[in-house]
Amino acid sequence: MASAVLIEGLRMLDFSNNAVDRFYAVLVGGPVQKSKLLNFDEMARAQMDKFIFDDIGQMMGGHWFPWKKFATKTANYSIVAADNYTMFDNVGAAGTVVLTLPAIANGYLFGLRAQAAQILRFTSNEGSNVIGTSATDSSVSVAAIGGVIVVYSNPAGTKWIVEQRGTQTITAT
Repeated sequence: MASAVLIEGLRMLDFSNNAVDRFYAVLVGGPVQKSKLLNFDEMARAQMDKFIFDDIGQMMGGHWFPWKKFATKTANYSIVAADNYTMFDNVGAAGTVVLTLPAIANGYLFGLRAQAAQILRFTSNEGSNVIGTSATDSSVSVAAIGGVIVVYSNPAGTKWIVEQRGTQTITAT
């Protein structure tokens, strides 16, 4: 699990080329340059929740972490990879809005916020790989205004994990 960043490169071999233990300061939160992190992927970004990354326009005091953008949907929509880190809402919807998740992969994170008294639903592109109220759901929805759902892929990229962030009840099928 990624939780800290070494402040600068550190030689781990002594002058005889033997590996040695070293003590050095690490950064456990704050602004970092993504391009300078080795082997960095979207799962590491999700685990490093106390960091602010330069590549997604987060600003101290004015960001909406972890959301890169917000989108209103009043009709069914197929989510694409470019929508990663998007919070969707249904302002102005006159009926149920179904958002179809993209093919599952490691590092995806999407949110739903019901802002109209209509059903707002995530459904899996693959079928029964959503962990909503059971481990074999294929969709999850919220209908009450103020209901919030966050869905993200597990590290193996095989399941969509659902978290309820509001007090409204979610429905899974």
